[in-house]
Amino acid sequence: MTQRPFIDFLGLSSSARSGESMEFGSPVPKTQKLLKDSLCATSPHIYAWISAVLCCNVEELTIKSSSIGTHKELPWNLFTCKTLVSLRIDGGFVLNLPYHVCFPSLKKLHLDSLIFVDDSSMQRLFSSCLVLEELYLKRVRGDCVLIANILIPSLKRLYLVVPPLGHMANHDFKTNIYAPYLEYLEISDSASKNYSVNAASLVEAKIIGRTRCPILLEEISNVQVLTLSGETMENWHSALNSNWPTFHNLFFLELGLSHRDGWELLSHLLNSSPNLETLGLVEPKAYGDGFHGFYWIPPDSVPECLLECLEAIEINNFTGRRCEIFLVRYMLEHAEVLEEMTIYWRGEFKCSEKAKHVSSVQQEILSIKCCSEDCEVEFK
Repeated sequence: MTQRPFIDFLGLSSSARSGESMEFGSPVPKTQKLLKDSLCATSPHIYAWISAVLCCNVEELTIKSSSIGTHKELPWNLFTCKTLVSLRIDGGFVLNLPYHVCFPSLKKLHLDSLIFVDDSSMQRLFSSCLVLEELYLKRVRGDCVLIANILIPSLKRLYLVVPPLGHMANHDFKTNIYAPYLEYLEISDSASKNYSVNAASLVEAKIIGRTRCPILLEEISNVQVLTLSGETMENWHSALNSNWPTFHNLFFLELGLSHRDGWELLSHLLNSSPNLETLGLVEPKAYGDGFHGFYWIPPDSVPECLLECLEAIEINNFTGRRCEIFLVRYMLEHAEVLEEMTIYWRGEFKCSEKAKHVSSVQQEILSIKCCSEDCEVEFK
């Protein structure tokens, strides 16, 4: 048997890289990665290579494929590996699972653009991960999953990326998450129209991209830290007239405010966050041509959080438009316990050509009489 091509393919042994000899039966590092993904994608020996690696009792394994339009299956002994602690599989593979699937030691799973046989195959895979703590799942168009069931009791961190998936027999895509010990949730989902989330221990959630399902807010209303991107805010503008949940535990809120419509959600979120302590507003680095400002309508009555608990406000990518100054004025004049407001100018406003405009705006803001005597306004 020729040993060298196998060692070269693994590519991680320091002795192999330095030119030293290495016997096939000698100990190998616990971390092994399948490199040279183009070779991995086309080689007829992929089964043998992966199986050989698994025989080395590896704890970390990465399998990548760069081929397009070629779907490959993985050896079945991968799905019963007892030693794997971290597994990453990227692209071009069909997960045709064996009858018995079990990962007793797997704590970290990264799946990128894989094809499942059906809904149940995804659920079977996740249910076999008995101690999984972190999952990154990026779906792909045509992955054969209509209802994604992520039912993992041990899960603590979940990253979910779902691009537009097209149509499947005129049915809507849905995502169900059952993770009672989940602490961190990050979602960018352009396809799912319905969500069910059971995550009683959730601490932080980040909803980004063109996530299109505003009902998701109701499912994560127990969260303590929440981030909503500008694109998400824009997509959820249609939910303005819906019944918004109350975020009783929320103390930190960061909002991306990229377009005119997204700003209108600010009042709803302030009214829905009675215990909010810190508010972050992130404007885009550029609004695009033809944008002359947003139109923000203050709430009918001062939100409870401004009267009782909001202590810090941070505004990023500030440009000094009249609409921005109006918002700043409202916050300073109504936040009764505010301790600090930090305003970060957008990059191009820090040059000498903008110095006159910057100075004028800062003087105007500093002249506003703050409702809170302890409030300090700082520009950066």
